[in-house]
Amino acid sequence: MPTVEWISIAVEGDLHHPDPTVDISKFSIDTRTLQPGDFFIALAGTQTDGHRFLAEAFAKGACGALVHRLDFDASLPTPWRNVVLVDNTLHALHRLARTYRALFQFPIVAVTGSSGKTTTKELIAHMLSQRFRTYRSHGNLNSEYGLPLALLEMPRETEMAVFELGMQRLGDIRQLAEILRPTVGVITMIGDAHREFFESKEQIAQSKWELVEALPSDGIAVLNRDSIYLRERRYSGKTIWFGSESKDAAYRICQLDTTPVAGLHVRVKAPTEVFEVQTKLLGRHNARNILAACAVAREQDVTIPEIQHALWSFPPVPHRMELKASPLGWILDDSYNANPAAVKEALRTLIELKLPGYRKIFVFGEMLELGKHSGEAHRNIGQLIANSDIDRVFLLGESTLPTSNYLTHKAHWTSERVVVAKNRSELLQAVQSRLLGNQNLILVKGSRANELDKIVDVLTHIT
Repeated sequence: MPTVEWISIAVEGDLHHPDPTVDISKFSIDTRTLQPGDFFIALAGTQTDGHRFLAEAFAKGACGALVHRLDFDASLPTPWRNVVLVDNTLHALHRLARTYRALFQFPIVAVTGSSGKTTTKELIAHMLSQRFRTYRSHGNLNSEYGLPLALLEMPRETEMAVFELGMQRLGDIRQLAEILRPTVGVITMIGDAHREFFESKEQIAQSKWELVEALPSDGIAVLNRDSIYLRERRYSGKTIWFGSESKDAAYRICQLDTTPVAGLHVRVKAPTEVFEVQTKLLGRHNARNILAACAVAREQDVTIPEIQHALWSFPPVPHRMELKASPLGWILDDSYNANPAAVKEALRTLIELKLPGYRKIFVFGEMLELGKHSGEAHRNIGQLIANSDIDRVFLLGESTLPTSNYLTHKAHWTSERVVVAKNRSELLQAVQSRLLGNQNLILVKGSRANELDKIVDVLTHIT
C-alpha cells in the first residue's frame, strides 16, 4: 500500500501534520464503512460533500485524508494527521490511481457491456486464478469513484488483474480506461441499459467502444460477434470474437443444455479444440459470458482442464441468477439490476428451465433509466410473458403498468394472474398470500433502486 509521502508527491499536494509511522490499510470515501487505518478521500458529490465528515473520519481512526485546499488553511486540528491538500480531490484520486497503475507491467483485463459485466469479470478472474495470482475489482467498483479505489487496493504481488468498467454517459469509459490502461478489453453485449442518457444503441456501442480505442496497439479485444453494433467495427490490434449464434466466431457454442436447475452444460468450439464444461450458472446469457471468459483465459495460456475445473467450482455471483431454496420452492435471485435485454434473458432462463410440477412465477420491479423508451420496453416484457408458460406475475412500480395492461388484455391473463404493487411491502404481502405450497419457481428481477433483494431475503427465510 502506498505511503503518505508517496501520495503527496503523486498528487502534487501539500502534506500537513505528517506522521510517517502510520500504515495505510486502504482508501475510503465513505465514513459509514471506514475502518481504523484507512486513508479518507473527501469527495464533493451530488448528494453530499465528504469534507463535512472529516471530523468523523478521524474520530473513527483515519490515518490521513485528501482534502480540497480551499476548504482548509494550514492550521488544521492537531489530531488530524497526514492531511494532503489539493486543488481537486477527485482529480487527485484519479492521478493517484494512474500513478499506482504505472508500477505494474502484467496484463490487465477490463470488462464492459450493457449486461453480464460482473459475472464475466468474476469468471475471467476465477479462470486466471487457476494459474496466476489474480486480483479483481470487488463488487461493482466500476465508476469514476469506484474504479480508482479498486485499482489502489491491488496488491503488489499480483500477476493478473480484472476490472469492470461502468458508464452512464458518452466519455465515461474513455475516462476510466485512461486511468486503468488495460491491455485486454472485453465487451459482453450492447443493450438498452442507460437508454435515458443515449439517443440510440449505436451511441451506446460507441461509448462501449471507447474501451477498445484505449487499448495499446499490441492489446487484445474480446468482442461479441452476435452484436450487429460491434461486428462491423475494427481494432488495429488482435481481435477475438465470441458468440452463441455467429458461425465465424473464434469461440462459439456447439451444444447447450439450459434446462437443468443444476446448471448449464456447454460444449465450446475454440480455435484449435472442442471441449465441454459443466457449471452451476443458469441461463443462456451466461453461456455467452463463459465464452468471453474462455477466450481471455486461453490467451493467457490457461489450460482446458484448468478452465473446466474453474467453471465447475465457480459459485454464482450474488443476486445474479442465483438459485436459492425457499419454503415456497426455489427462487431465481436476479435482483441486482435490470434493463430490457437483461430482463428478456432472465425470462428466457425461467421459461427454459424444466422442473416438472412447479409453477413459474415472475416478480418484476420496474426498469429505470429508460426515459421515453420506458413504456415500450415494459410493454415488450408483457408480450414476452404472454407467450410463455409463466403462471403468475407480480409487478412493482408505476412503470410496470404497460406490462400489466398488455397482459390483462389477453383473454387467458385474468387479474388474478397479474398483481401490481405500489411498494415492496405490498408486493411481499401479495406474493406470500397468493402463492401456495412449495412447488414454485420464482424469478425476481428489477432495477437496483427497487431493492428486490430484500424481498428475496424474506422469501428465503419465511417459516
